[in-house]
Amino acid sequence: MFAFGMASAQTTYTKVTSEDQIVDGGKYLIVYEAGNVAFDGSLTSLDVVSNTKNVSISNGSISVATNDFYFTLGVVDGGYSVKSASGYFIGNTGNNNTVKFSTTEVYVNTITFSTDSVEIVSAETHLRYNINDGQTRFRYYKSTSYTNQQKIALYLDASSVSDDPAFTVNAPANDAFFFANNVNVNLAVRNFTLGTQGKIKYTLDGGAAQYSTTATFTISDIEDGEHTLALELVDMDNASLETPVTANVAFTIDADFSTLLTIPAIQGTADENAQNGNVVATQGIVTAKVERGFYIQSSTEAYSGLYVYTVDHVGEVELGDMVVVRGTMSEYNGLTEMGDVTDVIVRSSDNDLFAPIVLGLGAVSEQYESMLVKVTGTHNGTMLSTAWQIANDA
Repeated sequence: MFAFGMASAQTTYTKVTSEDQIVDGGKYLIVYEAGNVAFDGSLTSLDVVSNTKNVSISNGSISVATNDFYFTLGVVDGGYSVKSASGYFIGNTGNNNTVKFSTTEVYVNTITFSTDSVEIVSAETHLRYNINDGQTRFRYYKSTSYTNQQKIALYLDASSVSDDPAFTVNAPANDAFFFANNVNVNLAVRNFTLGTQGKIKYTLDGGAAQYSTTATFTISDIEDGEHTLALELVDMDNASLETPVTANVAFTIDADFSTLLTIPAIQGTADENAQNGNVVATQGIVTAKVERGFYIQSSTEAYSGLYVYTVDHVGEVELGDMVVVRGTMSEYNGLTEMGDVTDVIVRSSDNDLFAPIVLGLGAVSEQYESMLVKVTGTHNGTMLSTAWQIANDA
């Protein structure tokens, strides 16, 4: 018996060599050519080692069978947005080595070309591929002189662009979450002039149609809950185009903070937190700040402290701030932490800090992790760095 099947469709990407080949809304592969790898835009955590897909390059083109790891470029004020196929804008906000990624914050990138490579720069850091063993990854780097951080190239999927009217939704991202009753909409419209050729028609949850002649607008007074925004290009008489151009975006509003979990509910009572790997939101008072994050605490009850790992947002809070935070829970070297933080909202300031819980050396345990404590007793040994082991040797 013989089995016959159809070959899977291939998508072909062609190398881009000049800025006039940057098309608003086009799909691109970000490639380190010497290593035959592309930045994996299908990931939901983008700043990780080996954030790559293997590709085969032949005569300035790449053919892929599974077209799900591209990045979409969009025109924004000051440059371009770079958005992963998984729905995250990438870029940087400071002079550090990282990839910032967010479903709501649109980072500005500039793009210029030189011989055989492209410069994608955000906040004066350059997108490069690190070839160092154990650290192979695409990332924004503050220096361009390190030989292990290699230049990259762009490849365009020509089938993703055409001369027909079209638009891309830059914001809100699909499945975005907002702690406010308003949503800012940002579209990249191409081959269609708003205000002369037509408008944006939009409806929320199937309600009354509204119209905009600009690609950015705000929808206000949205009730808490899950919502669907329907968007369409229409002519100046509000009629659909001959070939309808539409998009739908889902998002959630929680202006009343009703979805917050308590810190003890997140921590749980085991060594590993009860929400490990989940996206959650909670609130507490900032009790300490460090270079790469801050600590919050909600009471003096057990399991009421949490470390929030976020270089981006640490400068936005001060001791005594009551904050709402949203991010992904994990365990790092035995410490429960919230990372990939998307929201930090200061609800009030100058709150009193909790009185430290007084503990003897033998009473220090997991339940007081990330909480203010005062330890009494004698420690015999050398204190190294900012952390040390406490043991009851009495």
